[in-house]
Amino acid sequence: MKQELPAEIQNQMLLWREGFAPMPRSYILFHAKLAQKELKRLKNEYGIALHGKPELVGDGWMDGMRVVQAVIETQTGDLLKLKWHDSSQRFMETQKGRGSWRLSEKKLGAPLYSAPTVPML
Repeated sequence: MKQELPAEIQNQMLLWREGFAPMPRSYILFHAKLAQKELKRLKNEYGIALHGKPELVGDGWMDGMRVVQAVIETQTGDLLKLKWHDSSQRFMETQKGRGSWRLSEKKLGAPLYSAPTVPML
């Protein structure tokens, strides 16, 4: 479920969209926190390992937005480069020269735990 921006950040973003202010740092930090929470969830649920420290990088639009980028290792040893996408509030998998697409959690392997099953009567 997408997280709503706090009212103060919404107002700052309105000023940015109208051209009266630079990209609000509060918006960048709001999304950096969401990205960190998602990385933690992926680690706990799928056992991914981080390669290096996630970092804030430009998102490519040259508008001042910075997003979390991380390299992860899946259960099968595959390395994936992930970049946070602020409007969809999820990670995108990226490959140089191939673009980016929504991360498929199927690529991460089986979840480390599953819901208990109830025997059929």
